[in-house]
Amino acid sequence: MKSITQHKNAIVDLLWDWTTNLGKWSELLINKIVTTELPLNQEEREEIFNHFLQSIGLRTGLPELTIQKPTYSPTSKKLRLDSISKVSGINRLATDQVLNFSENITVIYGENGTGKTGYSRILKSLGFSYDTGKEILPNIYTESKKQGAAISYSLNNTPYIHEWDGKHRKPELENISVFDGKCVEYSIADRRLIVTPSGFHLFQLVTDELNNLSNLLTNKINALSIELKWSENLTERTPQFNFIKTLSSKSPMEELKKLSVFNEEHQEELQLNLSELEKLNKPLLEIEIQNLSRKIAELEFILNKLKEDQKILSLDKLDYFKYLNSNINYLECKTQTGIKDIAKERGIEFYQSVEFHLFLQTAEAYIKLLGNQEYPENEDNCIYCLQPLSKSAKDLLGSYRKILNDKTQEKLIELKKEKAEFNAEISKIEFKIQLQQPTFGIDEKQTIIHPKEVLDYNNFVEKFKLSLLKNEMESDFNPAFNMQPLLTTLESKLSIEKDLYIQKKMTLDNLNSEETKLRSAIEELMDRKLLSEKQTDVLEAISNLKEIEVLKANSGDFNTSAISRKTTTAREELVTKNFEEIFRNELKALRKDNIKIEIKFGTEKGNSKLFQKISKHDLVDILSEGEQKAISLAEFLTELQLDNFTAPVVFDDPINSLDHKITDEVVKRLIQLSKSHQVIIFTHSILLLHSFLQQAELDQNKQEGIKFQFHRVKENFGITGIIDEIEELNSYSYYTSKLNLILENKNTSADEARLAAEGYGYLRSAIEVFLEEDLFQRTIKRYKKGIAFPSLMRVKGIKIDQNKSKLNDIYEKCCVSIVGHSSPEEIHTTPTISELKSDFGEFRKIRAEFTGKEK
Repeated sequence: MKSITQHKNAIVDLLWDWTTNLGKWSELLINKIVTTELPLNQEEREEIFNHFLQSIGLRTGLPELTIQKPTYSPTSKKLRLDSISKVSGINRLATDQVLNFSENITVIYGENGTGKTGYSRILKSLGFSYDTGKEILPNIYTESKKQGAAISYSLNNTPYIHEWDGKHRKPELENISVFDGKCVEYSIADRRLIVTPSGFHLFQLVTDELNNLSNLLTNKINALSIELKWSENLTERTPQFNFIKTLSSKSPMEELKKLSVFNEEHQEELQLNLSELEKLNKPLLEIEIQNLSRKIAELEFILNKLKEDQKILSLDKLDYFKYLNSNINYLECKTQTGIKDIAKERGIEFYQSVEFHLFLQTAEAYIKLLGNQEYPENEDNCIYCLQPLSKSAKDLLGSYRKILNDKTQEKLIELKKEKAEFNAEISKIEFKIQLQQPTFGIDEKQTIIHPKEVLDYNNFVEKFKLSLLKNEMESDFNPAFNMQPLLTTLESKLSIEKDLYIQKKMTLDNLNSEETKLRSAIEELMDRKLLSEKQTDVLEAISNLKEIEVLKANSGDFNTSAISRKTTTAREELVTKNFEEIFRNELKALRKDNIKIEIKFGTEKGNSKLFQKISKHDLVDILSEGEQKAISLAEFLTELQLDNFTAPVVFDDPINSLDHKITDEVVKRLIQLSKSHQVIIFTHSILLLHSFLQQAELDQNKQEGIKFQFHRVKENFGITGIIDEIEELNSYSYYTSKLNLILENKNTSADEARLAAEGYGYLRSAIEVFLEEDLFQRTIKRYKKGIAFPSLMRVKGIKIDQNKSKLNDIYEKCCVSIVGHSSPEEIHTTPTISELKSDFGEFRKIRAEFTGKEK
């Protein structure tokens, strides 16, 4: 909220004092803020920022500033609301209503759900309320309409109309203050002040502009390029790399020049080093070492295998092989000889077949199974067919059994088993040696060369295995192979290859050292060349670093802490004492001055902040709901007095939770406030309404020219916000007008009993008002406090005695006729319209006795 205040010049003094020891730019800033009381535009900010740059030596050419401390001539502004009309798309509010406002007090009364809240939400959206961010909904039961309303108002007596669309706000209307339930929650906590008091908005404007200037400084720093992307091509650990890596505003120019010199001599040195590096041919040497390593590994594997085979191919082993073959052949011949003679003699065919031998062996096993070891004897039959055996058959069987049970067969089996085991061992010998590495060279067909010793060994192994397969040695095959020449050849070659490997490895190690030396020299020369080409970029980066250093060193000039301290000073001098004094008076007016609240002020980002406790406890933990409401209302009224901008103040049910005893005090305080601010009250409290109605009748308020306007909002067929004149709800005319509408009803299809019962209800209320106003001359009245003793003298006691019996009868008739009102003990009668009309006429005659009317 913008403020117009008598303390303005004192605040200007504090702001001007802040510019001491700062450049002329700060005086220019204060001059513009005080003069316009508005945020600066971008052009003005840049002008001030350029003068700031000149003051710290980063710019030249701007004219010297000569600025006088600004002065202030107060102006006044008065905002007044005239009406709200053309409402559309707001809750269930009617679209054809006009809500007019008095220039002093406007009271809008209505029961819950009649549309008060819809109108108050429009005002909240226009002005200032702590119930912010709450969406205003359309009628959710019908098709949504576009939101809008016409807000008629005047500013300094000049009329305006704001076509409100639910979104866009009008700056002057933002000064409308709204007090509602949310104010309570906000007020009793530590918080910022609702309004900006006594010109304190200037501190906030200066704070905001300092933040904007700080952003310009940050953007200036970010725009000063110190990034040298090409430096990624420098090699780590070179002097040039280290210089760029540690680049700062203090980097010596002499060092840069020294590291970036690159002449013809440096170019020649670079070419020479590149040539020397190429001659080292490290990749070729590494390949040769790899090849030697493979050759050595293959030779060692072959030698290990040969030494294992040498044990198998020993002369003793070969002699044993011959022994086995010789004995097996001998025993087989011996076995075959016995059978051969018998078979030839008897004419048996295929006696040499495996099947024949198996047959004999099976028959022998069967005989042994029978347990007849002496078979065949003289009387034995054939074991197969059980026929008698001839002498020649017995002799043949005996011969077979003799041959089969000879130990020669067992020996033969044992020797064959030993031969099988020997063959298995010999089979482990590799068929031949196949070199995979060109250890002995490559021939003209690019085939790997195998030495004679290897070929001889391969030939021997091949023939030896073939002999085993045939179970005999060839006549020209010498099984006693001398493996030593082969081993000697391979071991000699292995030794040569190992020596060559060591030699090459040593050469490579020395090569690494030489290569490192050459590469280091090349990298330094390459980086020197690159730096010589980019020297201008480095000089610019150093210059920018120096400028950034100056900007950062002076960035504190835009720090808002000093303004916060000035705000604190102003608050202590101009606000604290004034606020507390007004607040205590407001509490007293609301009869809550017994609550001892400790008030302290602070500053947060240029804004005044209020801290309040009761014995170091939060108010919400101590106070009742009614006390919280009273404190909130007192603070709200206090803060309104800290600012002289005259704008409407809206109160949405201000006495909820308040003791009814202070209702009149609240009403009187709001009437007093209406002398300086337009006051609009929304309420559903009939007590509050009648209190305002009473005040409107007082001569004192009439003499002071305070204008009151009362509205009643009601609902009709689901549409709310219908504006009606607010006859006093407890008035005689209000109830009789309702009664006459029933009596004049011509709808014969209506429920007569229901209409008559409703009419008797209105008649009863009219009788009660008659008792208050006419019979007892307002000595005692409902919804109003106190007894009017002077009115007692006007009471006509004789007439009361004359009419009280008839009046009581009519009142009793009303009570029993109202549906659902009569007690269970009473006899209920169905009322009729004719009875109602008769009773109403009789009542009017009685009333005429007291008023002189209604005859």
